[in-house]
Amino acid sequence: MKKTSEEIKAIYKESIMTRAIYPQDLADLTEFDKGSPLNEQLSMRLDALSEVLEEPGSDRLRFVLHEKKLMDSRHEVDTFNALKQQEYEDMTDAIEARESEPYEAVFKKIHKMYPAVTIFNKNKNDVTLDFMGKVEYAYRSEEKLVSEEAFITGHGAGIIGRMTVLGDIYKSMSERGVQFQRALSLGIGLDEAFNSSELQELFTKSQTEKELYTNIVSIRSEVELEWSFSEMKTADEIETYRKGLQTNLKEAIQKGSLYFVDGSGTEYQVDSKRNLIGETTQAGAAKTIAVDSITDYLTPKNVVACSAEAMEETKKNQSNSRTAGKTAETAIKKEPSSSRTSESRSI
Repeated sequence: MKKTSEEIKAIYKESIMTRAIYPQDLADLTEFDKGSPLNEQLSMRLDALSEVLEEPGSDRLRFVLHEKKLMDSRHEVDTFNALKQQEYEDMTDAIEARESEPYEAVFKKIHKMYPAVTIFNKNKNDVTLDFMGKVEYAYRSEEKLVSEEAFITGHGAGIIGRMTVLGDIYKSMSERGVQFQRALSLGIGLDEAFNSSELQELFTKSQTEKELYTNIVSIRSEVELEWSFSEMKTADEIETYRKGLQTNLKEAIQKGSLYFVDGSGTEYQVDSKRNLIGETTQAGAAKTIAVDSITDYLTPKNVVACSAEAMEETKKNQSNSRTAGKTAETAIKKEPSSSRTSESRSI
């Protein structure tokens, strides 16, 4: 139903006072302007401003200046139309700001939950939440939906999801937060080889702590091949990436990391003081090696520093050794002292 001039004046008055306007209000105002002579459009606005200026606590200076601009445009059609267009744009911004509020609130909440792995940004009524440069959620006021853009290794960035339901958006971003927080704790948050899909693969296929670390090594190797095959990175860029991993390994050793594992599952326990390395294969075969440099020995092995929990075979061997040691100790006690021999030792 078409609004009366008084109803339109009330809408206009409310919009300039509080910026509280809705899409239908703007549609009614533009319909009134299209169907009314210019003098009626101007009179409606001046009447509304006159009433606004009588309101206590009103922003007088802003309204007086706008009233003057309208009065000066009495005989300038182009000027008046330009003022109207600016009003429409301001009202559109106010509508979009209200519509973006719930999305902005969700984005800010996730950022507060995962500050170490997210960057929140707002540009007018558009908001974005970036997860370590690898996944970005963006609310665009023109589209009125949230897009999820991820960087896919070998294919560049691309939209992988579009959402409008706040519950779905919150759930998706929360899962990303957990994923990247975990990646950060493993030291691969900024690793170029681990974009969204690789992280998903890593956490899905790794059933044990050891598999988590061996899969890190394996996925890195696979991604390097993909970079080379797809020509996404040059040979020099891939070499720079490898040197970065070597630097990380050197720093881990210098900081006192004791445990390492390679892609095949072989475990390495280091003794930096004596330059010894205990090496245990996935099959359980163990040996101790004296080396000139722990870093030089481990670098070509393509290892990654890991947790003590990931040293599965090493712990089994140590447990078996303790059991064997206790059995031997019992046997030795039963023998004459002259028959006892010295025990072997391991790191």
